[in-house]
Amino acid sequence: MNKLTRFSVLCEEQRKLTRLCLFRCLKKEKIHYGQISVLLALKGNDGCNQCFLAELLEVSRASIGVSLRRMEKSGLVRRETDRKDTRYNRVFVTDEGRKVLKRAEEAVEEVAKRTLEGFTEEEITSLVSMMERMNVNLKEAKNLW
Repeated sequence: MNKLTRFSVLCEEQRKLTRLCLFRCLKKEKIHYGQISVLLALKGNDGCNQCFLAELLEVSRASIGVSLRRMEKSGLVRRETDRKDTRYNRVFVTDEGRKVLKRAEEAVEEVAKRTLEGFTEEEITSLVSMMERMNVNLKEAKNLW
């Protein structure tokens, strides 16, 4: 296996293992792995509309609608029709959603600590910097395909 293929395989394995660990950490919560990013996005944009949220998370409007419907049923978010433009819904994190988000953030941090166990601060800083550069590269490249 060449280096580039090995790199891609390792990235996918890392994603799967991280997801599995977070799923296990959060199994007692009313949250699905994919909903963590929704709550994190709402943390800084509480009251934003669904379209903005879909764009921010780079998912379809239909996908965010399904997630929000499930999260609303679980009591994590509430949606209100925008008073100025009734075509849009604004999304707010509930008190229960904030509690779950806090526990989810703690789980994310715990998984990150375990992932980076044995790494020096310098190595972590370097790794994060490289990953940020990779994300920039992929964001620029995604429109090529």
